[in-house]
Amino acid sequence: MRSHGWHVVGVREEDATPGWGYSIGLWHSYRSLELAVFGLRAETCMQLVNAAGDLVRDGRRFAPGDMVEDVINNYPLAVRHIHNSWFGDLFGQALTFYQRPPLAFLQLVWPDKQNRFPWDDGVDEHCRDVQPQLWLPHDEHPDGPWRRLRDEEPWLFTGGCPDDMVYTTKRVMAGESTVTGVVHDSDGDWQFLDGGSTEEGDAVLVHLRHVVERQPHVTEFGDLPVGTQSWQQHDGRWARFPHVVADD
Repeated sequence: MRSHGWHVVGVREEDATPGWGYSIGLWHSYRSLELAVFGLRAETCMQLVNAAGDLVRDGRRFAPGDMVEDVINNYPLAVRHIHNSWFGDLFGQALTFYQRPPLAFLQLVWPDKQNRFPWDDGVDEHCRDVQPQLWLPHDEHPDGPWRRLRDEEPWLFTGGCPDDMVYTTKRVMAGESTVTGVVHDSDGDWQFLDGGSTEEGDAVLVHLRHVVERQPHVTEFGDLPVGTQSWQQHDGRWARFPHVVADD
């Protein structure tokens, strides 16, 4: 986030739930509303959010009702306001970053191949069905996978999404050592450390879900605020401290 001014979270499609991606930091860095794309592969959603973020960085301001012509070649995107009843279901990491609901989220809605949107007559059913109508309150949304997200088994690591990329060590992933230090740095990145050497070649970047699978106790630190670290002490207790970055 330090180098670009924002971070993009991608959530992969699972079973009946399509993927999505959303920004964190556009409000913090540029006083722009945060942006989200739904219904495509998570990587594609993230790419579109990043492309829109580049426009924000260059001075563009998005607002509900806008049509955006320069994010996808030959296809417009419609901008819609996201009702805040969806924030807890879809944007958990953003809520953790801001420590309160951000000012607002906007949904960038993509059309079908004939440039028809989900609310248009004759629109392709796939375009309509995989994109949620987040401008509606949760209780007014048509039944389907998006509304049922709230009924699924909760993800215990509330401070991050399963597909977030995090830092740890090869020893932790091999089951040779236990995580004894958790760092949630000022950029929102996570580190799961074992107190051993982190020389070149020791650190690895993996999905958060895989750390949780191998070291389930780290879910106790899912609420660790940005800019905070927690380390296990000699008596077995865990203590939290501010995360201080050394000057170069």
